[in-house]
Amino acid sequence: MKFACFFDRFPDLIDSEFRNIFAMEGMYKHIPEGNYGFVELFCDTPDCDCRTAMIHIMTVEPVVKLWAALRYGWEPRKFYRDWMGEKNELTEQLPGAFIDTMVSPNNLAAQEFLSVFTNMIQNDKQYANRIETHYQMYRDAIDNEEQPQPYRLSSEKTGRNDPCPCGSGVKHKKCCLN
Repeated sequence: MKFACFFDRFPDLIDSEFRNIFAMEGMYKHIPEGNYGFVELFCDTPDCDCRTAMIHIMTVEPVVKLWAALRYGWEPRKFYRDWMGEKNELTEQLPGAFIDTMVSPNNLAAQEFLSVFTNMIQNDKQYANRIETHYQMYRDAIDNEEQPQPYRLSSEKTGRNDPCPCGSGVKHKKCCLN
């Protein structure tokens, strides 16, 4: 699975639907003062229906930094078990949010961001619904794109006296045959 940023595909929504928090000094135990963006990423694989979002919690000032990478799924656990299979370890963590340790460390700041995000999802149903809506918008855009078709060689042989397949209009034997 490859994930890509929702707002790269829908830049006109960034001003109205981008989520961030401003942490003031002493507000959190492990999150330093600053402005933190919650960047939504969704699976870029055509025909995938994973119904999960990757949430990257980032700062851009003074430098761009990824503080935590969370995975979030909203469907009932049965959906994920049917989709991923019983033995997939992700099915035990979904639905809900968890730290994606393949992308970010499981440190105290990441754990606190997980708690902040979980509280936002539980207390702001509009935000939770917006992530699901963004997922569906993203899926529709991906699934409706024209997928590149592999080049296939013609199974018919070109005869010596047939027009050359290069499009020159000359007989094949006098053009590309040799």
